[in-house]
Amino acid sequence: MFVIVGKYGRLANRLWTYANVVAFAAERGIKVLNPAFRDFEDGFSFSKEALREKYTFNISGSFGVKQYLNIFFELLYRVNLRTHLFPIIELGEGGRLLLDNCETDEYFRKAFSPVFLSGFYFCAPESMERQAEVIRSFFTPNKSTMLHIRGLINDVREQSDIIVGIHMRQGDYKTFCDGIMYYSTQEYYDIMKYLEGQSDRRKIGFVVCSDEKQDMNMFKDINVTLSQGTAIEDLYTLSLCDYILGPNSSYSQWASWWGEVPLHILDWRTAEKSGTTDPVYYPQLDKHFSLFNPRKFYRYSAHEFNLNDFISR
Repeated sequence: MFVIVGKYGRLANRLWTYANVVAFAAERGIKVLNPAFRDFEDGFSFSKEALREKYTFNISGSFGVKQYLNIFFELLYRVNLRTHLFPIIELGEGGRLLLDNCETDEYFRKAFSPVFLSGFYFCAPESMERQAEVIRSFFTPNKSTMLHIRGLINDVREQSDIIVGIHMRQGDYKTFCDGIMYYSTQEYYDIMKYLEGQSDRRKIGFVVCSDEKQDMNMFKDINVTLSQGTAIEDLYTLSLCDYILGPNSSYSQWASWWGEVPLHILDWRTAEKSGTTDPVYYPQLDKHFSLFNPRKFYRYSAHEFNLNDFISR
């Protein structure tokens, strides 16, 4: 059984780790428990049927567990750090483990023995590709959340031919990495006006999802709806748009992958600084948007571990 421990980042970071581990585990009949995700689990349906339809093993016992079981394994992990009774795979800052490359399955199959996973970049891109629909079904928000989201999107679609979701992450990005991924509301507005001008006779509606309060007077001459939902609601609102634009973030990347929605990562500041790619200041809908590939999930990891690095400990 895998037990995912450690709260690495916020909602989307934890979704990416969780999804990669579940995709890998699903193909091998390994149960998964994720105490680190309990802050968000009430917002999801965690469809057990989605997994049972394709597999015969019982993976359901590890999902949707009661709070006390999560707490038990959190405590067990802390005790295990001292006693080393059970295996721990601890990647540390920036480390990655490509689960698909792990050949020693028996290491993960020990009866009644949890294998604790601590780290962000547990990656299984091949499993994610094969099990994409199963994973999407499993990580679907609960019915009330989806009804709310679809209601908002339907209202926007009544007035629009194309919906562009704008992930306007500003709060922590003002200072993170010296603000290289921060873009002002005015800069987003300028891009939205540019996109609006590309639409020919098609009407574009924008749905803005932001972590900061926005002055709607900034957008008074364009068709904008401000989503004011929870982190889960905003995330899946983006996933139901026709296009997504936002800074380099696992949040909009998850929305792109889960909803199969073309994404443009707003990163011209990074491109200017690095000089490795040409900056795209004003993206075009038919040229600069593409689906996010889960293989890019671990591209910023610093170093790769081998399973033997942990077996030998």
